[in-house]
Amino acid sequence: MKRKSTVSEYKLNTDKLTKPLRIALVSDMHERYADDIFERINEKKPDLILVAGDSLERYDNARNKPYARPTLNLPSWIVLNISYYLNEFLCLFTRFHNKSDDSNTFRFFEKASKLAPVFIGLGNHEERLFPEDYAFFKKRGITVLENADTVFEKGSDRVLIGAVTSYPDTEWLDSFCKKDGYKILICHHPEYYDIIIKDRELDLIVAGHAHGGQMRIRDRGIFAPAQGLFPKYTKGVYHGRMVVSTGCANTAAIPRLNNPREAVIIDISPSG
Repeated sequence: MKRKSTVSEYKLNTDKLTKPLRIALVSDMHERYADDIFERINEKKPDLILVAGDSLERYDNARNKPYARPTLNLPSWIVLNISYYLNEFLCLFTRFHNKSDDSNTFRFFEKASKLAPVFIGLGNHEERLFPEDYAFFKKRGITVLENADTVFEKGSDRVLIGAVTSYPDTEWLDSFCKKDGYKILICHHPEYYDIIIKDRELDLIVAGHAHGGQMRIRDRGIFAPAQGLFPKYTKGVYHGRMVVSTGCANTAAIPRLNNPREAVIIDISPSG
């Protein structure tokens, strides 16, 4: 079932740019319908599009996972498991669940690549992309970043764009942070901010994963993966530099409450 989408707009300043920069941020498409999300982005005419993970459903169960994520406390673990089984049950009797189909994602990227340069970071649902995925992105000039960075230039401004995966390479991250220019990090997991990001020299971090906390009461999310109950990072701007999207998809039979699917627009203005 398709759910209402919206646009969240945030304004930030920097002394590292000489001209305004408009960024569109999307996350957590999960192979669901996102044509309306593209239309909202198209109306805003961004200079570039950042994708903060989980666009596709790609798993590799045999992969070694050396990076230890935060463990959930018992109440959060119970809620996560109850939510999972409740979701599976409700899918049998409701139309809330929108089945995944990677053609939704590829259709979105086909159109997005004609609008502005696209830079993709990967999420926990994208443990290993298929060769045909990389071929699709390469053919359309879309940049996939996996613990790697690249340069986007707008006039005389130099913007460095990097991305960590769910299993981040902190040595690469250290080297990225030492480079000159306005530095943007795509990091699917907002909970990584407190673990590997907060003490590093970065100008903008974009994230997703939390799905806005699924249900929001008084502008606070109820539950997010890896953050548990009443999560810290779910939507908006944190620490003046991390922007978290609620995501493009309503993947669960448990509906969102006060938490529409969203596209995000970030306007960076020169402060000098």
